[in-house]
Amino acid sequence: MFLRELKFLLLPISLALVTPAFASGDGDLCGGAVSETLHIKIDPKASTTEGRYERLELGVELQSNDKAVPAKAALMIVDEDGKEIAPAQVFKKQQVGLEAANAGAWMLPALPDGRYRVIAMAAFLEKGERRLVQTQLHLKVAGGRQQIVEMDQ
Repeated sequence: MFLRELKFLLLPISLALVTPAFASGDGDLCGGAVSETLHIKIDPKASTTEGRYERLELGVELQSNDKAVPAKAALMIVDEDGKEIAPAQVFKKQQVGLEAANAGAWMLPALPDGRYRVIAMAAFLEKGERRLVQTQLHLKVAGGRQQIVEMDQ
């Protein structure tokens, strides 16, 4: 699972979980969260249609508030019950600076109709302590089409 893959930063574990924000200031539905040091955002990149399925490509953007910090990000998708749908997509460790950096992107798998959460996480060091920042998006799949929705839609 994802946390085992982030062993380089998370053991011993000392987490600063950040409550996800579901909308950015400009009114879009991109998920984003901020810690004292690191911003994380899920950003839709593209949409692909294959037969009756429309799949979204989602990217993860990271940005530091202060100085460059080493960070490693991942995306995972879970169903309404919290069950992981596909293995987490773990991106390579990188130095994250003051300018937003693309940590990686993932073309979501074709999904059966239902509701899902896409969770983005990044592990990093903050003032010598290991931290985790996370955010999420809600997806609704209807007729094979993936759509980002507000939590109450």
